Amino acid sequence: MANRIPSDTDPTTGPLGERPFPELAEALRSRIASILREWEGLVRQYVPSARIVSFDEVLDSQPDILNAVADALASGDPAEVARLMERSPAQGIHRYQIHYSVRELATEDRILRRLTMEHVEDALGRRPSRAEDIALNWAIDLIWQQAMVAFVNYQNERLRAAAEAELTYLSFLSHEVNNKLATVTLSLKLLRMEIDEQRAPAEKKLIDDALLSIHETVQGTRRLLQHERLRKVGHAVQPRPVDLREFLSARAHEFSAEAEQKGVRLKVEVPAGRAVVTTDPEMVTLVLRNLVGNAIKYAPGHPVRLSAQTDENGARWTLSVSDQGPGIPPEHLDQIFEAFHRGNTFGQEGIGLGLAIASRAADLLNAELSIESRLGEGATFSLRLPAV
Repeated sequence: MANRIPSDTDPTTGPLGERPFPELAEALRSRIASILREWEGLVRQYVPSARIVSFDEVLDSQPDILNAVADALASGDPAEVARLMERSPAQGIHRYQIHYSVRELATEDRILRRLTMEHVEDALGRRPSRAEDIALNWAIDLIWQQAMVAFVNYQNERLRAAAEAELTYLSFLSHEVNNKLATVTLSLKLLRMEIDEQRAPAEKKLIDDALLSIHETVQGTRRLLQHERLRKVGHAVQPRPVDLREFLSARAHEFSAEAEQKGVRLKVEVPAGRAVVTTDPEMVTLVLRNLVGNAIKYAPGHPVRLSAQTDENGARWTLSVSDQGPGIPPEHLDQIFEAFHRGNTFGQEGIGLGLAIASRAADLLNAELSIESRLGEGATFSLRLPAV
């Protein structure tokens, strides 16, 4: 059917590739120089980034692109449409390189569209037919879409490269800090062993406080690095079968020393029988480490429960971490997963990144992380894993 709207996957089957429009093509060719002269003035007027570059930089590939539009209109050959598509992305990449915004790129398109339609109609000495109007607008849509996609893709590539470079620097910095602090920690521990607690309790307390500060600094830098890595680069999810009984027991064992120091008893509860889920254990571990660490920190002297439950048909598993601590005020629940939001922390130190990291990891798993809490009764964080 003539003038049908083709799918995005095959733009060459549109009106440009179905029939030739020789009169329309000739009208466009005859006015390209006039269109571009007027276009350059309006672009400099309405696009701020165009005012600080040369005329040649503003003009860039536009003459070639408009001539390619005319070629496609004249031939009605899908191959000419394909060549037009190949030329169009260059404009988007160049616009990014001279610091255009997406809005400015769109403004250029609107100006070009209006001028092209006006000049072509004047050259024809009549209004374009419906078929000609559709074909010409289709061509302008096509070049703008290709330029916009190229602009955004190029921008994303630069942002990803910058993020990776920044993470490399942060990783190096974190490594250096941790190494130096590890040396200081060892020296302090050796010094502590030599101090007679009966004769110098105050000095020993100072060393203990220093060791705690170093531990918290190392944990803080590690969390910052985890947060930035997940936020900027993400993670390629690698699912595999995970035995939840063994998995949760391993997480409890991982925190056993810290829990014992805080007077916390860790309990693991998994239904009898087969409890296996296909998921990315690294990402789930990242979630649980932050949840269990918080539960131990905010609920000293109380039990913390790590549990797994499945729905009625066994399609989805939910992992939960429950404590009997002070709970979270209702006004903080809506922001609890935001980075650097700590709310009422009951005197505990921290930078407010643990739950943000857990939330981002849950998003990458396509899982649901939720919280239920009442003041004075503790909190339960639940990670509902997607069905396989």
